[in-house]
Amino acid sequence: MTRTVAATTGSDLVAGIRERLIQIRNDLMAEVADAMSESMDAGKEVASERIELAVTPTGERRAARGLGVPGRVETGAMEDDFTNQTYQLDPDHMQGRFGWIDGADDANGADVSYIELQDDGFVSKGTTVAGVHAMAEAAEVTKATFKQRLTKYVREELS
Repeated sequence: MTRTVAATTGSDLVAGIRERLIQIRNDLMAEVADAMSESMDAGKEVASERIELAVTPTGERRAARGLGVPGRVETGAMEDDFTNQTYQLDPDHMQGRFGWIDGADDANGADVSYIELQDDGFVSKGTTVAGVHAMAEAAEVTKATFKQRLTKYVREELS
C-alpha cells in the first residue's frame, strides 16, 4: 500500500509560489508606474525651465514693451503643450512618452513643427536662432530620475 502525500503538498507549494510571484510582479509594476510618472514630471519641470530661460532678441523686445518675459513664452503654448503620457501595454510592460505630442488630450493647439524648430534651433534670414533643447534636457533628467528611483526600490527590496 502506498500513500501520495507529497503530490498535494507539492501542488500547494507551487500554487503558493505562483501567487507570490504574481504579487511581486504587481508590486513592481506599481512601483514602475510611480517611478515613470515621477521621472516624467521631473523632465517636464526641466523643459519648462529651459523654455522660460531661452532668451531671444524677439523675447527681449516683447518684454521691453511690457508684453511678457524674454524667454520663449509669448502665448505659453510651447511650455503648456509639453505633456507626458504613461500607459500599461500588458501586465508586464509599461510605456511612457513625453514632449509635444500631437493630439494629446491637454494640447493647446500649438503648431508642433514650429515648436520643434524652436527646440532644435534654426536659421531665419541669415540669423541663427539658438535652440532651446528642452526635449534633450528633459529626456536626460527623466532617464536619470527613473533609474535612481528603481535602483532605490530594488535596494530596499533586497535589504
